[in-house]
Amino acid sequence: MDALNVAVIGCGVIGRVHAWSLAALAGANPTLLVDIRRDRAERLAADLVSAFPGLAKPSIAVSADAVWGRADIDAVTIALPHYEHREPFENAVEARKAVICEKPYATSMQDLIRMRAAADAATVPTMGVFQHRYSPLARFIHRSIRSGSLGRVQKVEIDFACRRDESYYDSEQWRGVWKTEGGSLLINQAIHTIDLAIFFLGDPAWVSGRVERRWVPNIETEDWADGSFGYEPGCPWLGPEAVVSLHAENRLDAGWQPRMVITTDAGSIELNGSDTVTSCSVGDADWMKALDASCREDLRLPALPGKSDYSDLHTAQFRDFIAWVHATRNGSGPESADPYEPWVGFSGGSITNELVLAFYTSAAKAARVILPLEREQYPIEMTARLANVVSE
Repeated sequence: MDALNVAVIGCGVIGRVHAWSLAALAGANPTLLVDIRRDRAERLAADLVSAFPGLAKPSIAVSADAVWGRADIDAVTIALPHYEHREPFENAVEARKAVICEKPYATSMQDLIRMRAAADAATVPTMGVFQHRYSPLARFIHRSIRSGSLGRVQKVEIDFACRRDESYYDSEQWRGVWKTEGGSLLINQAIHTIDLAIFFLGDPAWVSGRVERRWVPNIETEDWADGSFGYEPGCPWLGPEAVVSLHAENRLDAGWQPRMVITTDAGSIELNGSDTVTSCSVGDADWMKALDASCREDLRLPALPGKSDYSDLHTAQFRDFIAWVHATRNGSGPESADPYEPWVGFSGGSITNELVLAFYTSAAKAARVILPLEREQYPIEMTARLANVVSE
């Protein structure tokens, strides 16, 4: 099996994570590094070659335009600022290059709708980075809820806290700005915990929320959010009034605290992120043994030297992406009789992206918003109205 040649578009914090994962995994190489800052791409290339002695040094480009005409590039990863995702995603699909895009896909419904259309028409794999769905514990909870073995879910409580101070926002001009980051706390940090709730329960029907800026002085976006989202009745694993409550804060005295409590008609389970159970009062003895096994499951991923700030779940997702691209090239694409089924495609993450945009829309309108959103419900001009919602 020949290794895929992959272009990494964007060599900042997350682009480095993408490149490290590709370099460590069999079946793909980070062949081309693209960044508007050439020095940043060159520094990443040097770090990769130092950490992985057998790796050929990636070539460097300062524009994604260098990617589309190269027949030797099989796939791309997009790790650019949020507002720059749509154009390279569409270009990759048009150039018939498999593409995996960092979250969030888009900062507006207009862009998200266009990216969905491109993904639907694509003849190559398209994927979004929602790596916590690859946690063995998260998969086990997903299966348990959908099978009904925990009873019907009555409510989910998300209490999320993180710390992103002034220096974080000063480090990149696009952060903390509505038109470029598209939000902050919800769309950039809490989005992964929101995605887990959607992964567990399914696609929501409505959302209601408020956002404010309370603590971080050098941003125009939110550092506090409170609201809820809910479901249509009739789902077999949900109670008739199942609801997810969400409270999120970017506090300067907080660490990373992605707490979620799932309450069913048989008890409750409390999670800290996607890999830790802090309390549990549901399930029989056999289920508890299986739960414990999921917490200890070894994903058999390669060690990544120099990559300590993020979990191994990025690598797990990139392994799935690489396998999907190879399977498609070998005749197991979407049109085949036995297509490869990735754990995360493009569509699942797009629902999470839409929910966050709907949360902001609800905050701007001070009203419940019904899903799905229409194109005109989240014009970019609404960010000016959102700025009036946050606290001074």
